[in-house]
Amino acid sequence: MPLYPQDRDTGFDITRLNHLHLDVTDLAESRRFYEEFVGLVVTEATDDAVYLRGIEEIQHHSLVLHRAADAAVGRTGFRVAAPEDLDRLAEHFRARDLPTRFVDLPAQGRTLQVSDPQGVPVEFIAAMPVVGTRREVLDYTRKVGAAPPRFDHLQIRVPDADSAVEFWAGLGFHTSEAATATGDADEPLQVAFLERKGNANDIVFSQGPGPKLHHFAFVVHDAPVTMLHLLDTAHTHGFKTNVEYGPNRHSIGTETTMNLRDPDGHRVELLSHPYFVDADEPTLLWSFADPLAAVSLWGAEPELSWFTETSPMRGVRAREPETPTPMPGAPVQRVSHAG
Repeated sequence: MPLYPQDRDTGFDITRLNHLHLDVTDLAESRRFYEEFVGLVVTEATDDAVYLRGIEEIQHHSLVLHRAADAAVGRTGFRVAAPEDLDRLAEHFRARDLPTRFVDLPAQGRTLQVSDPQGVPVEFIAAMPVVGTRREVLDYTRKVGAAPPRFDHLQIRVPDADSAVEFWAGLGFHTSEAATATGDADEPLQVAFLERKGNANDIVFSQGPGPKLHHFAFVVHDAPVTMLHLLDTAHTHGFKTNVEYGPNRHSIGTETTMNLRDPDGHRVELLSHPYFVDADEPTLLWSFADPLAAVSLWGAEPELSWFTETSPMRGVRAREPETPTPMPGAPVQRVSHAG
């Protein structure tokens, strides 16, 4: 049975996805892409790193670009409710013989760095410096590009989606939606949306060679108009060929989305605001076998690159799945609600 119940008595409280560290080969060009084209706000920049955030985020950063010889994903970052949750989480990972250490990082302070059983490098923090105010939302001169208000989720491809979902359910994550090859709950999971913050997802696991990052996503206001505006400006900024796919509408999740590739090929998704979800909602189970829904409800499916190209995790060897993996963009059908 691949639909794993959420542990609601973990002893610690992970509140949401918080940030992402990316390694990039041309820091100046990557900064231009995310600041001038996508429209994120630069909080701080050094010779080797740029810290960015959404226009409605008042914490120091939600995306960090690090200068590197080759492109990769550094770590995904989550926030916990209180400092003592970091110690309880560390105990949880150590009890399972998983890599665990504490470090002190700029603008994050005491940071718990771990790896999950799939090898995904993750870090947890309890606080981050406040660098803005909510009043800044009224400063419309700050709104350039897509002007994303906030970081929303990321999708990671893993060789064993069932094991990944089972482990993260044990961290207190609730599975909002999931899909198997034919909608049979006893089949291996192909994709699952897990959440902590009360909307459709904080982290998505999809079956395939990994662990690798498929995409990370920022929410945008007035999505269709914003996305068309971004398409109009892509050529002006020199990023016309960085538009990979969209605008389109997903079935699983229901958002309007558009996918971009940054100068190193990291995939960033812009999406409309996801729906809210309550923790007691049953998992919505889908099938890859029926055309009721698909990666896009508007027109053709994405190019093959959308399914096969991902970003490597720094220092982590990717593994092939042991079971066959249907094309994740195959048409899907709503089958049932499963608890």
